[in-house]
Amino acid sequence: MKWWERWPDRFDHEMRCLSAHGLGPVDTSTAEEMEAGYRSIVIDYPFVDGQPIPVSIKFPPEYPFFMAFAFLDPNMMLLRRHQNPTTGELCLLNAGQSWQPSHLMGDEIITMLPKILKIHEDPHGPYAKEQEVEQGEPLTGYFTKDNGSFLLIEDMEIPEDFSHGTFEASILASDRNGSRYALTKVINALDGQSITASKKLIQSLKGYPIQRGKWRRLEIGLENAPKNERDFSTLAAKIDWHTWHTFERQQRTSKDLLLALFQEEVQQGTFADAWLGIQLRTVFNHSRGKGKKKGGSSNKQGQFVFGARYDTKTRWARSPELQALEDTHVCLVGAGMLGSPIALQLARAGVGRLSIVDPDYVELATIIRYGLGADYAGRAKVEALQDYIRQNYLFVQVDPIQYRLGVPFPGERHNHKKFLAAVEAADLVIDAAAEKNVSYYLNDLLFSLGKPWMTVTTRPGSWGGETWIMQPGGPCWSCLEAHNNDESLPMPNGDADRGLQVGGCSQLTTTGNGFDADIYALNTVRAAIGLLTPDDNGYPSPNWNAMVMNLRGETGDYIGPEFTPYTMPYHPSCDCN
Repeated sequence: MKWWERWPDRFDHEMRCLSAHGLGPVDTSTAEEMEAGYRSIVIDYPFVDGQPIPVSIKFPPEYPFFMAFAFLDPNMMLLRRHQNPTTGELCLLNAGQSWQPSHLMGDEIITMLPKILKIHEDPHGPYAKEQEVEQGEPLTGYFTKDNGSFLLIEDMEIPEDFSHGTFEASILASDRNGSRYALTKVINALDGQSITASKKLIQSLKGYPIQRGKWRRLEIGLENAPKNERDFSTLAAKIDWHTWHTFERQQRTSKDLLLALFQEEVQQGTFADAWLGIQLRTVFNHSRGKGKKKGGSSNKQGQFVFGARYDTKTRWARSPELQALEDTHVCLVGAGMLGSPIALQLARAGVGRLSIVDPDYVELATIIRYGLGADYAGRAKVEALQDYIRQNYLFVQVDPIQYRLGVPFPGERHNHKKFLAAVEAADLVIDAAAEKNVSYYLNDLLFSLGKPWMTVTTRPGSWGGETWIMQPGGPCWSCLEAHNNDESLPMPNGDADRGLQVGGCSQLTTTGNGFDADIYALNTVRAAIGLLTPDDNGYPSPNWNAMVMNLRGETGDYIGPEFTPYTMPYHPSCDCN
């Protein structure tokens, strides 16, 4: 049911309200709009010297729970603030935040538009600061970023005397979803000086192809922001006329990238550099008819490539407690149902280096509870995770170590020395292998190295799980096993299932659900990040060394998550005491 059918008087009420304010509303809703649940009204608002200019009001299908949108054609009048230069949408200050279903658009228009017009007269004056929310109005926020293309911008401060020149950018991807680049070098044509991205980013981009092109510093604002294909061409010609002219005339397949550097408001009254790219692509279709000379036709394509800030300040602004992670190294042993989500979450959090140790391959039938999907089936688990993390988390260095602990076969794929080097270099080791032999070995190795480590397991059926923290000096894994033998510590619930063998698999496995295991993995990640970040401004450190987690009751019934933290004591029989 359409909203005006559910509340028959509501649309008429809006029309009467606008009429009462002298705005001469006209219902311009088309049959197509109404079929989709939209309604439209056009009013005449007296903008300059009392001369009326049409303002279109568009009501969404979810009205009145969401307010309507107001549009002013930018070709008729372009405001210096609070108007999208491409669509004409008006920002009615904070009206959207204070909107209530009982409000009327006529009241909002008559209240907010005079304020916007006064701000237009002095965009950065005291009245604007008084009326506006304390936030900037970046020009790039008005562009429609629906083509899947972006240009990653790291910590690259371009000097003001850099006016134009050449650049280098790594091509992260170029497919039907768009083109993704990372800017790595900017060269000034006047003196040959250059600014480069950080060594860390350049190292992470090693092996990616390079795109080179021209760039220019320009004055771009609301009044000359590109809105259509004509403006697109004008901007490209301003950046580098020769490249644009060649693109217009050439009859061969090619792809060029031009970049514009300009200033935009990033916070109220504060401006910073921003980048906007234009990708020019010519696709030449060869054809040869019978008895005819070889010929063809060219299809010329152009699209915007939007600058995406990925500098240190921007990256960590939303999660400041995690910034110290970029200098940490974690060694993860086991990359299965528990280890794969741990690897992905650590990468997402921003761990600087991640060594992943696992001997196995991604089985197609296991993706129901694995961190990655069918695209990675058949690949080594460590290499699959490395590939995914490299594509999505550029500042995380992954060391894949395909190695099975306890085997007597030397060689690169079973490199014990490589594994030992990763353990010795790590700030924290996480055991997610769920194999007792692995835990016993890590306990002895890490106790001798004086390194902290964690271990996480899940019980059959994933009814319950455990996370333990082993600090240098103990209590240790042997203490835990001795306590388990004494039944002196709380234990999580588990199914009576002793294991099963699935067709095509040479080893026994157990039942369990990926979404349950994720909870145990996430709890381990939280504790790990607390251990890795500083106490004063990092993520809170765990005040326990053992956690029992239950998602199912003793008989397998559904229960609310039960997390029981406790302090595991030394066991009197253990040598670490």
